[in-house]
Amino acid sequence: MPWKERSVRDERMRFVIRLKDGETMASLCREFGISGKTGYKIFERYEQCGLEGLSDRARRPFRYANQLPEQVEAAIVSAKREKPHWGARKIRERLLRRLPHAIKTPAASTVHAVLDRHGLVQSMGRRRSRAEGAPLSDGLHPNDLWCTDYKGEFQLSDKRYCYPLTVTDYSSRFLLLCEALESNRQELAFPAFERLFHERGLPRAIRSDNGVPFASPHGLFQLSRLSVWWLRLGISMERIRPGHPQQNGRHERMHLTLKKEATRPAGANLLQQQAKFDTFLEEFNHERPHEALAMKCPAEIYSASSRPYRGVPEPHYPFHDRTVVVTSCGRLCLYNKKINLSVSLAGQAVGVKEVDDGRATEPIRTTFRSPWQNGVAERWVGSCRRDLLDHVIVLNERHLKRLMREYIRYYHEDRTHLGLAKDTPDGRLVARDSVRERRIQSFARLGGLHHRYAVAAWQAILRTGKLWHGSRLLALLPNRYYLSLLRIGLSAHYLSNFEMRRGKAAKRALFIFLCTEGFDEAQLYSCPTEAGLRTSSLMGAREDLERLQSPAMAVLFWGSCLNWRQEENHSRLASFTGSMT
Repeated sequence: MPWKERSVRDERMRFVIRLKDGETMASLCREFGISGKTGYKIFERYEQCGLEGLSDRARRPFRYANQLPEQVEAAIVSAKREKPHWGARKIRERLLRRLPHAIKTPAASTVHAVLDRHGLVQSMGRRRSRAEGAPLSDGLHPNDLWCTDYKGEFQLSDKRYCYPLTVTDYSSRFLLLCEALESNRQELAFPAFERLFHERGLPRAIRSDNGVPFASPHGLFQLSRLSVWWLRLGISMERIRPGHPQQNGRHERMHLTLKKEATRPAGANLLQQQAKFDTFLEEFNHERPHEALAMKCPAEIYSASSRPYRGVPEPHYPFHDRTVVVTSCGRLCLYNKKINLSVSLAGQAVGVKEVDDGRATEPIRTTFRSPWQNGVAERWVGSCRRDLLDHVIVLNERHLKRLMREYIRYYHEDRTHLGLAKDTPDGRLVARDSVRERRIQSFARLGGLHHRYAVAAWQAILRTGKLWHGSRLLALLPNRYYLSLLRIGLSAHYLSNFEMRRGKAAKRALFIFLCTEGFDEAQLYSCPTEAGLRTSSLMGAREDLERLQSPAMAVLFWGSCLNWRQEENHSRLASFTGSMT
């Protein structure tokens, strides 16, 4: 009889009908195998929604805490359709510029997920580096070309796999090597090839496929450590095209014979299988005739190579600037930089040559014994020696660095140069004559080895807080007053750190001090309009200074009096500010 299929909705309907017929809830729940809570829930949903309440409801939550608003999602889709070639980052930037700041813009990953959900993202296939074959030679004579490959692995009686490594001579078909290895790792291939090179010498070229360990799909030029070793020995490499084993057909034909005669049945272990391979090698080279050789044996034609194996020679790069050894992780460490090269070259010495790629400055070397070709640098070295190093005893490296810092500052700011019209490299401030004082003041540099001289009117500027040594005594001025003081002849070096003081009396004292020490009032009145210095009289300027609300115009007077005697400080302060209070 056919099976009767019943759905969950039909079972719930039967449950409700029998419940309405008068049966008890407990007995029905026991019969249908549900709990009492589930039974009451089914009946309540039926009472509320009718037959629709007996169907399963979606388990999707009513609200997501971080769900993207529909309007924002629609804006993302619309922007993508407007700009189909834009990615998630550019579309997010477009939303940032268009949406109000109150709306939170989703991350670039969320934008990408929205585009992917609507099918607007075209997934890029995985890029694989395809190997390309190299030009193949004819190999007309013995040892001109060797062919190597791994015959397909097969299982031995002890459940282990054997990977036969084979090498043949292309011209004579001579089977040079047939080694039973437990894997195709390069660590096992190195000693096998080394024994073969000791016994038979070195060929001119070796032909192989693009598999491991002969090539590395992710290495530089697909080189593996084994192929790099061959190149270091002076052996050329030939690789067949992927999927074209017929380009190494002679070697593959030997594999067929090897499979028939030496692997069926397989040996009990690697040692017994190696014994079978040795027997096959002897028979293949000395007993088995070959039709392609006019029924001769390969041993009758083959002879050992005239190039003996003497180890890897030391590399020599005569046309390179230096030789660098590649680290174990495949990097070049040059000039405190790490340059990734290739792991296959680890431990190898490579030649490095600096070239001009159009972005860097090409060094120009002077002619031998021609120091005048770099005269500016030579002149600086001589000045440093005569001005400083010939007069001091350097204690250690730290002391020398400190002396050189001080001399460089003196060289840039104080020492005049005839080539600069007796100016300094940083631009030296030209002092103005004082109306009241014409005395010359000296300021020690480099501990007294050299001095800077200025008229007494500039004593307040040059003596305060060792301005030449970047003291913290000075504080920043706002741009408008900064430019104003530059107009009256103060350099940016002196005003870059002037100490700020609040108070109208200090601002008035600044103006009075500058006027009384020889500065031209017309220049003081030509300050920017926002500074409030517009009048043409000293009293008008004082009144305008009283109306200044910003505390930014620092009092040069306070800073200039720091190194005066205390009684002079108080007397000058009283004379400059007494009439203003």
